[in-house]
Amino acid sequence: MMSALAVRPMSLTELDSAIPEFSYPALERRLSSMRIAGLVEAQEGRGIGTPYAVTRWARRGVVPLVAAGHCERVYMGGHEHPLDATDVEAAFLLTTPLLQLPPATSGVCQLEVVSSGLPPIQVRLTFEDGRIASNPSPPLPGPVATASGSAVEWFEAIAGGEGGRLRFSGPAHLAEEVVRSLHTAFAPALAARG
Repeated sequence: MMSALAVRPMSLTELDSAIPEFSYPALERRLSSMRIAGLVEAQEGRGIGTPYAVTRWARRGVVPLVAAGHCERVYMGGHEHPLDATDVEAAFLLTTPLLQLPPATSGVCQLEVVSSGLPPIQVRLTFEDGRIASNPSPPLPGPVATASGSAVEWFEAIAGGEGGRLRFSGPAHLAEEVVRSLHTAFAPALAARG
């Protein structure tokens, strides 16, 4: 559910259509629990049903999960749970709305996590006037800014501000700005978890 809500606010009916693995009552129970825990909040709707959006607090809750995943990758010697595209996409989609980018920042940025022997996991974001566009206009002409690296390299870039191991392409200044902003937003919490 969190992965679906990371993309955009959704009503229970929309979640039921997007997540066929769970019954409507099961989704309703989970959504109710998420509301009680402060992970989602009701938004004003324009149609049938109340849309629910992920709270800022829930977005910040990605930090301990990412730190735990990093610990597994570094210290479990190949016995860690493999990266899942849904988890990586959700982590980027949940955290990037918290970024503080300069107001003139616009363009398309692709964030990639690469693992040996697997295709890269990619999230493409459109920025308009320093914010993620919720309803992006048609793709902007020109090259896409890309930041690419392994899960460990991404963690080091965000926690330590060391983006040197990530690979940047296209209009790299946009991708570098996104990585710097991720570092500014989350490094204190990651450092506290050590």
